[in-house]
Amino acid sequence: MARLHQPLLLFASNDPLRVTTRRRHPWDRLVAKWRSLTLDSQLAEGFQADTDRLRLVRAEVLSLPRTRLELAREWEMVMDRSVRPHRGGRVRIPLQYRQIRLAETAIRRLVAGLRSGRAINVQGVAMASLLLTDGTGPLYNPARAGELRGFVNSAVDHLDPMTLLRSA
Repeated sequence: MARLHQPLLLFASNDPLRVTTRRRHPWDRLVAKWRSLTLDSQLAEGFQADTDRLRLVRAEVLSLPRTRLELAREWEMVMDRSVRPHRGGRVRIPLQYRQIRLAETAIRRLVAGLRSGRAINVQGVAMASLLLTDGTGPLYNPARAGELRGFVNSAVDHLDPMTLLRSA
């Protein structure tokens, strides 16, 4: 059965008693995927998802259980590679193996948070995604490798929805 109308996106305004709606375009999800690095960066920095249509679409995608599980699997593969970096032939992606092993406890907490079925703050998910995809970040860049554990711990802290209340 074909949809007659595109779904609406709800946007909170500065007035807590007023909610506005905007029509979602069919291509929003595709554009948000193309711009995921920028949108994840904005969400990780704490930009409000509901002030931009594409940021809201990206936040919705990051909040999906399947997206969270995929991120958890990718983090598990990163940890696995840090133990066996040359498994399967030559190394394709240069990771900071030593720093990954040093951040293992924090990464395991991140994976557990991503896998949990509880409510999350999308900022933490965006941080976890950005750490995996930003080639200039501490996971890949030797000059920033020492920052990895701190960034992962921050992502874990920001997964908790209570961080929204503490920062308000």
